[in-house]
Amino acid sequence: YGLVVGNLHKQSLGEILKSYSLDNSALLNILANDGPKGLYRIAVKKGWRPDRHFVDECDLCWKARYFIRSHYPDMLNPEECYPEIPGKR
Repeated sequence: YGLVVGNLHKQSLGEILKSYSLDNSALLNILANDGPKGLYRIAVKKGWRPDRHFVDECDLCWKARYFIRSHYPDMLNPEECYPEIPGKR
């Protein structure tokens, strides 16, 4: 949820699934191989200073993706997955 694997305006779902590969997306590759901790490391390298309070791995993953979203706008969408949080970013 919130990680783009294709664009239904450009390809059919069948075409997206046929061409799907972790190698097509750096973020999906990192997530598949390193889990949320991989995205955490990327976010920290890009300047994230988390409060280190995470409910679980899903919370860590979302917060890291929320922070790095501006660096990967084509990979982290749709907007509904990343609502603005007052005072955050």
